[in-house]
Amino acid sequence: MAAGEPTLSRELPEVDARMYLWIIYKRIWLIVTLIALSLVVAAAYLNTRITMYEAKALVRLEQKVMPFNAFAMQQTGATRRELPLSTAARLITSQLCAQHAQELIQEENPDIIIPVEEILRSIEVETTEPDLVEISCRSTVPERAVLIVNAVAQAFVDNRTQEARAEASQTRRFLEQQLTKMQSELARIQRQMEEFKRRTGIMDVNAQMEAILTAVANYESEAANARVELSSARSQLAALRARLNAEQRIEWVDLPQEHPLLQALKEQLIEKQVELIQLRSRYTDEHPDVQRVKDELSAIQNRLSNHLERTVTLKRANPNPIYDALRQQLVTTQLRTVQLEARERAFNELVKRERAKLTELLDKKQQWDQLQELASVTRETYKMLVARLQDAKIQEAAKLGDAHIADLASAARQLTVNRVRTLLFSAMLGLILGIGLAVLLEFLDTTIRSPEEVERLIGVKALALVPYIREERYQQDIVALMRSKSPPSEALRVLRSNLKFVSAGNTMKAWMITSTHAREGKTLVSSALGIALAQGGQRVVLLDADLRHPGLHRVFGLNNAVGLTSILVGDFDLQQALQPTGVDNLELLASGPIPPNPAELLDSPRMQSLIEQLKNYADVVVIDTPPAGLVTDPMVLATHADGVLLVLEPGRVSREALKRIKDLMEMAHGRIVGAVMNKITPKSSYYYYYAYADYYYYRYYRYYRHYYSAERTKEGTSAPTQSGS
Repeated sequence: MAAGEPTLSRELPEVDARMYLWIIYKRIWLIVTLIALSLVVAAAYLNTRITMYEAKALVRLEQKVMPFNAFAMQQTGATRRELPLSTAARLITSQLCAQHAQELIQEENPDIIIPVEEILRSIEVETTEPDLVEISCRSTVPERAVLIVNAVAQAFVDNRTQEARAEASQTRRFLEQQLTKMQSELARIQRQMEEFKRRTGIMDVNAQMEAILTAVANYESEAANARVELSSARSQLAALRARLNAEQRIEWVDLPQEHPLLQALKEQLIEKQVELIQLRSRYTDEHPDVQRVKDELSAIQNRLSNHLERTVTLKRANPNPIYDALRQQLVTTQLRTVQLEARERAFNELVKRERAKLTELLDKKQQWDQLQELASVTRETYKMLVARLQDAKIQEAAKLGDAHIADLASAARQLTVNRVRTLLFSAMLGLILGIGLAVLLEFLDTTIRSPEEVERLIGVKALALVPYIREERYQQDIVALMRSKSPPSEALRVLRSNLKFVSAGNTMKAWMITSTHAREGKTLVSSALGIALAQGGQRVVLLDADLRHPGLHRVFGLNNAVGLTSILVGDFDLQQALQPTGVDNLELLASGPIPPNPAELLDSPRMQSLIEQLKNYADVVVIDTPPAGLVTDPMVLATHADGVLLVLEPGRVSREALKRIKDLMEMAHGRIVGAVMNKITPKSSYYYYYAYADYYYYRYYRYYRHYYSAERTKEGTSAPTQSGS
């Protein structure tokens, strides 16, 4: 390898800002076109735009001092707005405000009709802290702009005032509704209290309770007295019975018998005594009812005495004056005992009744207290609502909105456009769009651009980067080209050197050259590689195995009448078919006549035998084949070759096509040892643009300007171009 030749060990550039510069360079005309279009559109706009006028009005929003901060225990002194500026701006541009503005315009100018859509379309709002809102209107008629902006400002202020009053009116209506409800509730409670008084007869509860308690105390006292007297009477009765028994012992035949009416008379006596006590609690002794009950009580006592006497006489056997006196005292004492028992039971019954009345009165008192408390709460609520209603009426009458007109438009000013700024902005916009579109197109591009992509996709390195050469500059002798120091010849020498590194330690004598598509330059690479190997002192045979579109014979200006097909069909042998090329150590085996069945011939045993014969005859055999992406011939020959070289054109071969070629070669047991990136330009490869531009591309053009000026008068032989196969 020459000392000045670049090697593949050089670190490739990473994707960075330089990649975007390469994209700009590659698609510069797209960017320039978009810039030009932007400038044309901007110029057309500047020349055809209609003169606009702008009018402005100013609205101020009221601020309020914040109330006392109970948590911080101090007055902050800060202010606040109930309506934020952003909300005010949105309300000004609302449909409601525009409709109100339209109504105001028609009230003052009935002949002028401005659609709501035009009002909304023409106004803009800007806010300025802390409390200003600027409304602007643009129109082609200055008077119309003034009319619209002032109407919108006034409409916004009116809407805020109506909204503020609407809130106060809503509060007043709510209080009136609540007041009506409280009136109804208070009337209902008063009716309940009247009904309760009528139904229970309750008047002065405390006085009634005191009377009941006094009566209970009196009745309990009377009952206690009756019990004491009853105890004394029973003791006296027992003593009389004892004396009566002691006076004379009497044998009794029958058990003492009591008259059947005796118990009924006792019950009547108790009821009349209770009735007498109740009447005496209300009337005096001279009252007719009291006298009547006393007479009835006396009659009952006489009857009871007679029955008791008859009951006792059943026990008497013999008359005895002492015994009769004792008997009379016994009857009297028994009558008194019955009366005391009746009196005690009567007073106990009265105590029970009065206590029941007291319990009932306490329940009624509790219900009455609840009604009174409810009435009191309702009455206080009613008074509070009355006061709140009066305040609400006052606030409603004095309520104003929080927006005020600070300034109205008196005249509209003409709007001017900075033409230079507009054009610069358009140019910048075109530049941004152009770069963006260029980057988008580049990232949407799925073709191979760099050696890194080749290595990542098929696992082999790019052994050479051959620059693109214009077609008219290749109409010269390829031998003379390879003897020069031009960038293409240097690139092919790099290929020759790298092949030595690839085949180091291995016997690789047969190299197959193919491509993915037609016209990628594989024939030129095959012939140039053969010349480079021959110039290195190796005996080389160029085998044109492209039996469909052969081209190697045209490279060297030779005949194609006898060649590979002639040997395979048995018409000629190898020595008869080989042709000298005029380059030392380089011979050509042309394709020969084009057969109807190329694939069958290439897959025949004679083809394999021929390749082995060529390997024994020459040091290196370079086989030029059809594109592997179009026909199956290369897959047939790949099994006979020691290594396969892929010729790729950056920007043309897709990643999918390259992967498919790799898969096909692996299926055919072919070994791809490297790739040759052909037809490289600064626009086709980002890698070449930075890594090889200075060394190859510009040096190449300097060389050819000198070369063609010296050889302009010579007549060159027909030579292939890279645009060929």
